[in-house]
Amino acid sequence: MDTGTVCFGVDIGKKGAIVSVDLEGTCLYGTDMYADDDELTHYWQLIAKSHPSVQIVVEKVWSNPKWGRRHCFEFGRQKGRAECAITAAGLSFHRVTPTGWQGHFDMHKTPFERSGSKGQTAWKKRLQQLAIKIFDGRVTLSQADAYLLAEYCRQRTLEEWK
Repeated sequence: MDTGTVCFGVDIGKKGAIVSVDLEGTCLYGTDMYADDDELTHYWQLIAKSHPSVQIVVEKVWSNPKWGRRHCFEFGRQKGRAECAITAAGLSFHRVTPTGWQGHFDMHKTPFERSGSKGQTAWKKRLQQLAIKIFDGRVTLSQADAYLLAEYCRQRTLEEWK
């Protein structure tokens, strides 16, 4: 097995995050999404130079018409800048839908979690608890999705993206 491979989970958005794990499941690094384009590009360039084998999963997301034009535009911008920075560093990535990676962990929203902000908060906390359980440690609410995306990437890499 290639033990030099590092797996990354990228949660798109202003409040998104980037988390890396090795193939043994040890978390190497977790950070909130970089707000500055130069810092984000520099981060991925350093990753490309320092790791011989990298697997990256980016959450395949889309805007919601209920958000309003400004929010949709900003969300699309965040998605584009993250994917562009990865590509500019010479790296490739896999996209996975939220239902794809959440279903992999047998996590499905309840009717309450589908409705309103209280339900959304309950859903995020449930994802956070799963990430804490998997990584046996402290995981912030804002980084929980990225932790789980990184673990999804690790498991899929071990399965060789069957």
